Amino acid sequence: RLNKWYEDKGIFGQVTDADMKGNVAELRMKEARISRVTLRFLNPETGEQCIGKTNPDVIMKNITIKPGQVYNVRQAKSDIDVVHAMGLFDDVNI
Repeated sequence: RLNKWYEDKGIFGQVTDADMKGNVAELRMKEARISRVTLRFLNPETGEQCIGKTNPDVIMKNITIKPGQVYNVRQAKSDIDVVHAMGLFDDVNI
């Protein structure tokens, strides 16, 4: 049921082990955490990394995912939508 809860909340996490000790259940869970948030600009013709025309600070202030947080698919999707809605990019992805 906890794995379903994680899924319903959009969180990358799962129960990895469980032990019963009398009437007590001991659960071990793992959650994916954000280690860093970086931007890469790609040349649309070559797919190669390039220097973007947009100041990265303009983009980063619109991104809510921060290092140390548990990765949440819904939050990531929302950030992608916000950056895409800025109208500066043809493609935005993680």
